[in-house]
This record gives sequence, structure tokens and C-alpha cells, in this order.
Amino acid sequence: MKNAVFDAFRDCPNAFLLVKPHPVENEPETKALIRNAKNITQVSRESDIRELITVCDNFISFGSTATIDALIADKTTMCPIFPGWVFSNFFNKSNSVIIPTSAAETKAFVHDIVNGSERKFNLDKKARRAFLKKHIFELDGNSTTRIVKIILQMIKGDNF
Repeated sequence: MKNAVFDAFRDCPNAFLLVKPHPVENEPETKALIRNAKNITQVSRESDIRELITVCDNFISFGSTATIDALIADKTTMCPIFPGWVFSNFFNKSNSVIIPTSAAETKAFVHDIVNGSERKFNLDKKARRAFLKKHIFELDGNSTTRIVKIILQMIKGDNF
């Protein structure tokens, strides 16, 4: 799947891909797969993925929890699920992410995204909100207020 993504970007010289290795990923192995592509840069695994998500136009993940962060940030998100890859199944039926199932589909989706194509990805904003609400609670920007309320209730000994 990594090769499929990297190959897709090698074919799109006007697109730039930042690769942030997963904490348990073999960094030298990933660097070798990039093969000195001028438009693909591997950053340190110590980089804060949340900062990278905020500055990216689109996000590609292989099923990591950062996918949720990208969905919250309302980024167009691709999550390849090639045969045998089970780590992205959580997102498979969410209708919130683009799910290529082959190298050819990955390349087509990357080209469509990069070129601003009108291709429909069958992504539904309502489905995204429902998926996020189901898995992360409320999307109203008041999570800190709720947490403070619970802490104050705990301090007072109130049942919550």
C-alpha cells in the first residue's frame, strides 16, 4: 500500500507528500521505498501529526488513530484497504473516507484529488458527522466545558 501511494505521487510532480512514520514503523525501510522522489519527504516520527494535519490539504492513512483527527479537521481523507489489510476496517463502512482497494484505484484517487477533479468519492458530510459523533461523542466544541463540569462534580462528590 505504501508503494501504491508513493507511486501515485511520483506520477503527480505538482503534488507534495509528507510521510510521517507510525511509531512502530521501520523508518529506514519506508525511506528506501520513497526512492529519493523529489516531491515525497519523510519527516521524523517525533513530529506531531496533529500539526501536520492542520496544514495539509488531504490526508492519507493506513488506519491509524490520526485518521480520526483528519476527519475532525474536515480533511479529505484516503484510507487504502487492500486485500488482507485489516487495520483500516474500522473506517471501511463509515462513508467518511476514500477507500481504494488496489494500486490502480489509489493512483486514480490521488490523481483526482491533486487535479481537483469533480469525481465523486461517495463521501457524505452527514455520514462523517454521524461517524464522528458515534465514536468521539459531541462535535459542538464544548468538550472542555463538559470535562470541567465532570471534574467539579467529582470534586464536590456529586453523582454524575
